[in-house]
Amino acid sequence: MSTLKGILYCVCLIALTQLAWSQGNWGSHAPRENGVPGHVDPITGAFTARAQTDPRPSPDTKYNIWTGEYEITFSVTIKSATQSGDLLTCYAEISTYDEDNVSPYTVGTGGWDEHATGTVTSPGSTASCIVDVPYEWVLIYPTADTVDIYYKLDLIHGYAFGSTTTPEDYRHSDHTYNESATMPLNGATTSITISNLTL
Repeated sequence: MSTLKGILYCVCLIALTQLAWSQGNWGSHAPRENGVPGHVDPITGAFTARAQTDPRPSPDTKYNIWTGEYEITFSVTIKSATQSGDLLTCYAEISTYDEDNVSPYTVGTGGWDEHATGTVTSPGSTASCIVDVPYEWVLIYPTADTVDIYYKLDLIHGYAFGSTTTPEDYRHSDHTYNESATMPLNGATTSITISNLTL
């Protein structure tokens, strides 16, 4: 009996020892709630903390609400025959394409396009036509993006048939004023005068 008791005692002791080891092992590998990531120099014993960065970009740096306004003045010389009731229309379009230009992948908010039209009624031999183009864009790379500026001019006759007046596009001119212009500062008003225009 004493031999059997001894064997049972040894088995219980081994089982308790294994349980204690497994608990100690789990505790040493358990995720730690606190602590600063880094490494210890084995020679000096000095601890150097590892810089921690959030891989997710901040919304303030990822997306930028970019606003402003273009004030474009067209100085036009009219050599075509005109008549009372003619209409000069001036159309301006500004656009940008937001991307990082890093091949083979490009990231950005894509294309943005704004346009507006101004008019001058019964223009004489010269006319000044003004177009205001406000904009509000969401851009990731505003300081790297550029702006394209396009315009067109139309001189329109109004022909009367009884009580009805039918407009006719008598003269037309269009042109790209600037490609890849520098993006204005946020909130800026950009004034442009386009001269030497003839219809």
